Amino acid sequence: MPVVTTKYKITWEKLPDDFSLPDEPVDNIDQPLLAVALSESLEQAGQLREDTLLD
Repeated sequence: MPVVTTKYKITWEKLPDDFSLPDEPVDNIDQPLLAVALSESLEQAGQLREDTLLD
């Protein structure tokens, strides 16, 4: 089965020099749920190696 790949060119506009970004970190509350979902999907598909670290 041939593998088809597509190359994307991603661009974005530069922020203005006077644009203010906060210095405090932001918690990503969705990351643990996404990690669990991905791990379960990979496990069900048989794509996890035996030496994979899981929590």
